[in-house]
Amino acid sequence: MKKPAIPSGDPTKKNVQALKEVVEIITGRRGEKLVAIPPSYSANNLRAKINQILDLLQDADQLAETSGALEVGTATAAEHAVRLEQTNISGPAFSAYLPTANQSVTSAVWTKVTLSAEEFDTNSNFDSATNYRFTPTVEGYYQFSFSLTGDGSPVAAVSGALYKNGALYKAGTYIQTATVMASSGSALVYMNGTTDYVELFGYVVGTTPVIIFAAYNTFLTGCLIRR
Repeated sequence: MKKPAIPSGDPTKKNVQALKEVVEIITGRRGEKLVAIPPSYSANNLRAKINQILDLLQDADQLAETSGALEVGTATAAEHAVRLEQTNISGPAFSAYLPTANQSVTSAVWTKVTLSAEEFDTNSNFDSATNYRFTPTVEGYYQFSFSLTGDGSPVAAVSGALYKNGALYKAGTYIQTATVMASSGSALVYMNGTTDYVELFGYVVGTTPVIIFAAYNTFLTGCLIRR
């Protein structure tokens, strides 16, 4: 796709002009509204949506940047016709795991997993040094996934769970077995972006119960999916 030219002058007008050129490149029409939907577009309402954007872009005053979001429409309106939210595109994401050594636990007692290693932590919201918890600084809905592998020589039961603010929130699979086994689970969780945090806990029943290390055995991952 041809990159839209950015005109000189007022920054707000630059943004308006750039967006107008993007629409013109996509639609193949310049300076006019669509009268028909091109064959390559299947959405029935595409023409109306693009026309709506073109109408809004007629006035540079209708484009505003608020809290890192580009909004097309009246800045004071309750709703905006178009909102490009940077945080939704590049929101917090992390992957933490139990490294190098098994973690000994008390049989039949929920125990926090010491996830002291990270594969990535895009917003530096996971504490892998002290509390082993994820405390996002961006409010929204987060998707979390976890897996926990346990052994007990022999093991009788294994389960993992997501704790929110120190309390059991969503439990993973509960497995009763005589061999090493993994419990897994996932949950969509609202986080307030200030005080809410999540942790991974494990429950292992056995003679000498342990949570087994390695990034592919015991881990917790999460990312923002909606604000």
